[in-house]
Amino acid sequence: PVAGLMHAVFLFGFFVLGIGHFEVILEGVTTFLVPLGRRPFADDQVLPAGLAAAYHLSQDLFAAAVLVAAGLALARRFAGSPARLLPRSLDGERILWFLVALYFTFFLLSGPTLALRQQATGQAAWSAAQPVSSLVASVYAGLGVPGSRALRGMGFWAHTFVFLGFAAYLPTTKHMHLVFAWPNLYFFRRKRYGLPPPVDFEKTEKFGIERVQELPWKSLPDSFACTECGGCNPVCPAHATGNPLQPMKVLHDVKLN
Repeated sequence: PVAGLMHAVFLFGFFVLGIGHFEVILEGVTTFLVPLGRRPFADDQVLPAGLAAAYHLSQDLFAAAVLVAAGLALARRFAGSPARLLPRSLDGERILWFLVALYFTFFLLSGPTLALRQQATGQAAWSAAQPVSSLVASVYAGLGVPGSRALRGMGFWAHTFVFLGFAAYLPTTKHMHLVFAWPNLYFFRRKRYGLPPPVDFEKTEKFGIERVQELPWKSLPDSFACTECGGCNPVCPAHATGNPLQPMKVLHDVKLN
């Protein structure tokens, strides 16, 4: 249940916070407007006040939730409990450290941004739409405009570089299942597939499958959609008898091929 709740936070955070990452990129590529006396892209240019407040609240709460969930997931791995997390996956831990860095820098960006807005407009120090960022902004309240602006710039570039680095690293990891799960479910087949044809032992000279090319095409996106959780191993009858066969390793090797 704990792992399921954490993964729910990761999954929905992936969708909700992806919108915020896209906004940061849009702000970056429209900064050429500043010398022309215009503002770079910001959500309040396209969203009404109520919807903008709901958007900020979703970003704030999910960023904090993912940060907490990633910290708990790392703690569970380092503690070695539960035992199924051993041996520790370097790939999984790198992703978790990316998430920690991504949302630490998120608040390094959103806190000074809120502080600057409060200093410019005289708004209240607490924003109901950004409760966590408000706490961060209160830490920077004494920096003044120049200090807050410099810290925001550092937060913007740190958050952007971590996000782009994460995007570049993601295709090389098992976390591509976030991308491949969609088409894989779309092409789901209701009948069993991937089974070898009936064997005539008197006439057949070759048994089983030797190469990835001999698998049905649907087996290939299956391997990319695998989360490598290891749940298939304990329910495999061959593996349960002490046989070295591990279904997860078969899928992993198919993907590598």
